[in-house]
Amino acid sequence: MRNSTYFNKFLDRYADAAASDRRSVALAPQDQSYLNTLALSLIQSGESDAARKTLDQAVAMKIDDNFIRVRYLELAYLLHDESLLRAQRQWSDAHPRTAIVLATEAEAAIAEGRFADARRLLAKCSQLYREQGLEGAADQYTKALAVEMMEAGDASEGKNLFSESPANLEEGEEVVGLAYSGDISATQSAIRAMQTKYPNGTMWHLYWGPLTQAVIAMRENKAKEAAAVLETARPVENRELVAPWLRGNSYPASGQPALAETDYRSVVTHPERDPTSLCISLSWLGLGQALAAQGKSAAAIDAYQHFFTLWAHADPDAKFLQQARREFATLQMAAPAKLTSPRKALHSHSPRCEICERL
Repeated sequence: MRNSTYFNKFLDRYADAAASDRRSVALAPQDQSYLNTLALSLIQSGESDAARKTLDQAVAMKIDDNFIRVRYLELAYLLHDESLLRAQRQWSDAHPRTAIVLATEAEAAIAEGRFADARRLLAKCSQLYREQGLEGAADQYTKALAVEMMEAGDASEGKNLFSESPANLEEGEEVVGLAYSGDISATQSAIRAMQTKYPNGTMWHLYWGPLTQAVIAMRENKAKEAAAVLETARPVENRELVAPWLRGNSYPASGQPALAETDYRSVVTHPERDPTSLCISLSWLGLGQALAAQGKSAAAIDAYQHFFTLWAHADPDAKFLQQARREFATLQMAAPAKLTSPRKALHSHSPRCEICERL
């Protein structure tokens, strides 16, 4: 049933994946991995209440570990549930050697523009993995989060972290990281090598290859080429949020803001697919830009407000925060509007957060 779950998620059939996982749990109700996988499937299929009940059931049966807590964290960020988030941080305080929980918090910090917090969390996460003799895991998480830093505008620090160890060319995200770090020759060689090694490999030919080529095209100011190559990824892109977000980024540069709006909306309306993804907040920013370019000022203002809410605790010098403020000021001057109060932000690791102060 695990293979069934994998392929259902791969094909954006999250409800089918959840049904398969329910059957697995029915057969082995105390299997931690089945409960964890079911909770994830339920989150991704939009069944938040059922996901919460599954996690609560696991804890009640004393099947409680760092992976269960990662699911709780994802649910807390998805629902903007402050009490649930506090509960997981209290659990983390009592279990300070849970590296994967810190990695998840670091990913959420990047998604909120809190790069200083993310770096502290990542450093602690890496240290814990190395102390446990898991150097490979330390390198993998460092590289994955470094790629997200580069995507989220913390390019210099992300590139430095990414270059701390050689890229694993079997990992698609690390090949994408090579492209973001500017090593285009090595990136192209890696894509050719992987597509040759896996001639029928769906992920390399329909996902990682197109994503990487799109990043290269955008770096070379070839927006139309980036959008075209990402069309190849459509059959499998809904497994994550990166492809539609990246394609949305390519359209404005080629003068197609309406198409960008469509892709950005596909991200912000499906945060359940990856609740701690940076693509959610950055798609709200992109949506604001796309709407403003079409003269839809009121809707653009609303989208920018969503972004400002999600980045309420961002580092003051964060690239996209500063950019958004400039664009928003221009938008207000061009089309004055009575703004609503900013939405209440989910508490995050702000500079006053006790967890980050202890790291």
